[in-house]
Amino acid sequence: MNVFRRMRASLMLAEAIRRADRAAERTGHRYYVVPDGAGHLVYMDRANFRGLKRKRYISREATTGDLRGDCFYFTASRGGDGMTPRELGEGRERFLGWLRDDERRRKAKGRAGHERKKAKSL
Repeated sequence: MNVFRRMRASLMLAEAIRRADRAAERTGHRYYVVPDGAGHLVYMDRANFRGLKRKRYISREATTGDLRGDCFYFTASRGGDGMTPRELGEGRERFLGWLRDDERRRKAKGRAGHERKKAKSL
């Protein structure tokens, strides 16, 4: 990954973490930082997660345990159990891997669209 893209990605993750921490301080709930379908990072708590499940944006079989395992970052709960430094590093690596995969998907989609346009013009 390009150095500048990696730096931009780190800033994007840091901003999402900062917003999740601020929301957790305000409400006292645990927040999770996850990707949305458009390639952005969002933070959500358990209530928002359940709402998305109800609207079927997220599979009904998904649990908060799955969310905790798949998220890039989560805030501490009221009991104080937050991410360990090892988990934080793993979350950052998952984020960078997701970003690389998302980039590849977008490039492949762009190439496929370009080839379709080319075939139509012939």
